[in-house]
Amino acid sequence: MGYGIIENGVVANAVEADAAFADAQGWIELTGGAGIGWGYKDGAFSPPSALGPDMPALRQEALATAMAYGNAITAGEINQWAGVEPISWTQQRDEAKIVREGGTLTADALLPGLAEDKGVSVAAYADDVWGNYERYARVLRAAVYLRRTATTRLLDEALDTPEALQSVVDELQVEADQLAAQLLAADQAAAAAQAGQAAA
Repeated sequence: MGYGIIENGVVANAVEADAAFADAQGWIELTGGAGIGWGYKDGAFSPPSALGPDMPALRQEALATAMAYGNAITAGEINQWAGVEPISWTQQRDEAKIVREGGTLTADALLPGLAEDKGVSVAAYADDVWGNYERYARVLRAAVYLRRTATTRLLDEALDTPEALQSVVDELQVEADQLAAQLLAADQAAAAAQAGQAAA
């Protein structure tokens, strides 16, 4: 008789043996044309084409899609600046904090030259930098939240069908859209407040 050696729910090898020996080895009698590559679950064989989707691969694909939502949020912020500009953001933020707290900048500080180029005072430029820093911090928090949520939810083994994965990806897309709308609303409120201060 033919018996299957089952590994990880798949017939890894097929052998001829007598029933007592096969039983002692834990091998399963091959029935219904089952052979190497067939699935075996709950006492039944299934042909290779019926094994189902490659869930680990689908999970990684879904995760990449969801991560792209978070990346799009940060890219939308960064891409509006010249390539070299983001490199100086940390220094500008630190200098803006010094100015806003009434401190004195060092001779090699960036803000005085940048303020002069823009035709505004160093204090006004520092306020602008600080507002941009707060905005970027909101964007970054939103993107990190979305990436962490995607990782936690999409790598959950309980999501065992492509439809369940797609449902979570769709939910994450809705969350990404909501976060983008919240960021836009915060930007509009900040712009209105700044325009109100300038008018006063």
